[in-house]
Amino acid sequence: AAAAALAPDDPVEQLKRLLHLYGPTGQAVGWRVWIDAWALAQREPHIRKVLRKLDDRWEVALRQVVEDGVATGDVACADPAGTVRRVAAMLDGLSVATLVYKTVTRAQLREWVAGHVAHELAVAGDEAMPINGHPLLLELALRNLIENAIGHTARGTRVEVQVDAT
Repeated sequence: AAAAALAPDDPVEQLKRLLHLYGPTGQAVGWRVWIDAWALAQREPHIRKVLRKLDDRWEVALRQVVEDGVATGDVACADPAGTVRRVAAMLDGLSVATLVYKTVTRAQLREWVAGHVAHELAVAGDEAMPINGHPLLLELALRNLIENAIGHTARGTRVEVQVDAT
């Protein structure tokens, strides 16, 4: 799953990186398409079904990282499913406010999500992870890689993408 997309051993780092990957970055083309699809899903059952399936995959991946963190003692969480839904809803709402209404800056989005996650899971807030490259192309490449990994493996299979500093 996408959650395993990151550092294989440290659930807190996996969580930080996964949340950074999920949030709007660069030109946020994927997020703009996603927002358009949300509007269309109100009238189109097929689109709604596809979006629900993608949301479910995202939540499963995020919940797995949270559960791994609980198992290792790195995070404290009595209700991983509820926590994941709250974090995802907050990220979705703040992303819309950032991209559509422009009432929230990306810095505020990152800060508020990190604070909420820290509150929900008793983890330290998010720190920036510098990556050199074209933000849009990196976002598209990572999303494509993870979506393909999710789409072409059996449900529940752990998929890992390792990012190494050089």
